[in-house]
Amino acid sequence: MSYPIRTVLTIQPLRPALQYEDGILAIGSCFAENISAHLIDCKFKVEMNPFGILFNPVSIGNALCMLANKKMYGTADNFLSDGLWFSYDHHGRFAHPDSEQMLEQINTVLARSRQALRNAKWVILTLGTAHVWWLNSSGEVVANCHKQDADAFQRRLLSKDEVLASLNRGIQEITHINPSIEVLLTVSPVRYTRDGLVDSSRSKARLLLACEALEQLHSNVHYYPVYELVIDELRDYVFFELGGTHPNQLAINIVWERLVESWLDEDTRAQLGAIEKIKRAISHKALHPASQKHQVFKQKTLQELQE
Repeated sequence: MSYPIRTVLTIQPLRPALQYEDGILAIGSCFAENISAHLIDCKFKVEMNPFGILFNPVSIGNALCMLANKKMYGTADNFLSDGLWFSYDHHGRFAHPDSEQMLEQINTVLARSRQALRNAKWVILTLGTAHVWWLNSSGEVVANCHKQDADAFQRRLLSKDEVLASLNRGIQEITHINPSIEVLLTVSPVRYTRDGLVDSSRSKARLLLACEALEQLHSNVHYYPVYELVIDELRDYVFFELGGTHPNQLAINIVWERLVESWLDEDTRAQLGAIEKIKRAISHKALHPASQKHQVFKQKTLQELQE
């Protein structure tokens, strides 16, 4: 595929390389879900966003600590609003009209993700913003305000050191229970224009500086320049959705291609190519399904799938 002329970002290979036997846990912003969707589609073993989409580093750090420990959620951890029960630690997709069912869903996902973390080789953390909201009644940072009264919260921009402390604590916790874990840090390229471009840039700068510090603190922490790839290399608006803040599918596909080049070793890339070939074959719509030619095609595809 050809793209508009651009300045190409040099990306160093990630080591250890990703292999198909490696489990992956992905936590963070909506961009984490975009990349995770590619990994899942290519048949990697991925557990994605067990708390739902998370944007700020305090909530992401807290999520890591809760996964590393044996916390289970109870009735004191949820609240009722407009007929639905919510958790301030979770995305709205966990909301439910029945409190017990919501808690059962949350704890089931938590238990599954906790086991996935223990078996994982990689944790992908995608940071969205250094802005946080905290609940006045408890003083705790929330992952989601769930459209509650704005007077119930306060908002501020974290310092680089506060971002670093939140993530460092979470990384230490997960490394303690899984010493072989590797952490891949990324910063979402989505601009938060509601903050204004200046404040959005300052927020991203704090995240980027914290990522640099975490790399220096931990040998198992690696930074992957998704933010720079999209904002600098793909800086034309042809790579963004209408509105100019969210990368479009073309940009996401380019990020995926570069990630494959730098993260997968030669054998894994070959295996990925074979899987993609089978996927194309499976999606093929036959003009004459009953023909002998199509029956041979199906048998060949089934044999390749089995192999």
